[in-house]
Amino acid sequence: MRLKAQRSRSLGDLHEIGRAKVTGKVTPGTRLLKAPLTGRECVFYSLDVSEWQNGSKTPLLSETSTSTFFVDDSTGTIAMDPAQVDVYLPATMVHGHSSDYLRQHRTLLKRHDYGMVDEYGELRSLAFRETIIAPGDRITALGTIRYEVDPHGMAPYRKQPQKRVLGADAKQPLLLSYAA
Repeated sequence: MRLKAQRSRSLGDLHEIGRAKVTGKVTPGTRLLKAPLTGRECVFYSLDVSEWQNGSKTPLLSETSTSTFFVDDSTGTIAMDPAQVDVYLPATMVHGHSSDYLRQHRTLLKRHDYGMVDEYGELRSLAFRETIIAPGDRITALGTIRYEVDPHGMAPYRKQPQKRVLGADAKQPLLLSYAA
């Protein structure tokens, strides 16, 4: 899915607070993350696990990284705050019976206090869905610009350093998709 709500603007032209759509290349924040299932290096991941019960799929657990990363479009850089995010990206999917799961699937379930059997003693039938954004990916983001104190930035005398952040607001989440 491509985000079409607004025309994408260059980061060098964005100075006001409010909704904005930006497109650029992803760079890491303070550290690279490791995706929980695939083990790939990334700046963001989202993971959903669902369980098949009585012919229907029920959400079991969700995990989303919250580390800040950056988008650069050669005119400027903006921090991405993925605290409240909707992701429209292709995902790695794994479906199957719990006896087929790899070590990383079992480790993930154990970390969230789930076992390989359900409360009735039956082996679980689960679907894992992992989405990542890797360094160097080109993405489009639609969110709300705000300014935050930047503890690592520089500013004139008696002023606090600030950085621009694109994230969610009270009404709408941050939307992320791959750029066309």
